[in-house]
Amino acid sequence: MGLDLYYLGIHREDGEYASGSGDEHRHTLGAREFAARNHWDWEAEQMLQVGSFGNDSILSWAAAINAGYTWDTTWNPRLGLKAGATSGDDNPNDGHLGTFDALFFKSGYFNDASLIRPQNIISVHPNLTVHPLPKVTVDGGASPFWRYSQNDAIYAVPGFVSIPALHNASSYVGTAFDVNLNWQIQRHISFQASYVHFLTGSYVPAYAGADGPIFSRGAMLTAALAKATGARPVVVGKPSRAAVREVETRLGVRSEATAVIGDDAALDVPLGHLGGSLTVLVRSGISGELDVARIPERRRPHVTLDTVADLLDRL
Repeated sequence: MGLDLYYLGIHREDGEYASGSGDEHRHTLGAREFAARNHWDWEAEQMLQVGSFGNDSILSWAAAINAGYTWDTTWNPRLGLKAGATSGDDNPNDGHLGTFDALFFKSGYFNDASLIRPQNIISVHPNLTVHPLPKVTVDGGASPFWRYSQNDAIYAVPGFVSIPALHNASSYVGTAFDVNLNWQIQRHISFQASYVHFLTGSYVPAYAGADGPIFSRGAMLTAALAKATGARPVVVGKPSRAAVREVETRLGVRSEATAVIGDDAALDVPLGHLGGSLTVLVRSGISGELDVARIPERRRPHVTLDTVADLLDRL
């Protein structure tokens, strides 16, 4: 049996999560155990994170296991199971951040499509691996995903919020089916090919494409650029202090003198709060029947309107 112990730390001036953004100091203590015996192999990993996020403390965790059995027969089939959970933030007003941050992880953690970052996620991945040729490996499986906390978001591979937190939406995110081929041509050269099909749940918004719904188009492009360049993208979306500063620069006024109007209680309203602006939520968009009273008080919009036309009565 083997054992690894490690520490990872990071400081971000503008850490961003579904609960907001702030100065972040995060410390990770981790352990990994692994062994192989009598055709069985397994490895397990546990991580605990502490630190500070703005005025809140950080307390988050993650755990994962990868185990399998290999038969000593034709193609050496291995039946395996991967399972893992990473904590999310249950309550943005309780004084601590519960969202786990997967620091410095491999972008193809779940599969080569790299659609989801292991934060606020529970996953199970039964899989089968065979060796049809001495240097060729083929494996595949299915992996359903759930949000650990319905009050937290889904995060894209680079780390920003990909799908905002909706506490009244299903925790089920979707199921990924993957098939992968690896040909080790020689010691320093290999050929790899993967196919991933992601079936999304009702929580995941989709974009209409020529061949059907497209899931998280922006996240896929950003993840591809991040993997190709090795750089962590600078997010200037919503909510973001950089976006607030850009508005102030372009309009030539302080953000406190502006109003942020939008239909997204998870992105538009937090952007306004970040800059101290008046926030107006319009229900004619994606918010629909959202119960504003269930949103934590410090994250609620100042004004809620049914349609954009109702703005005229407020001017």
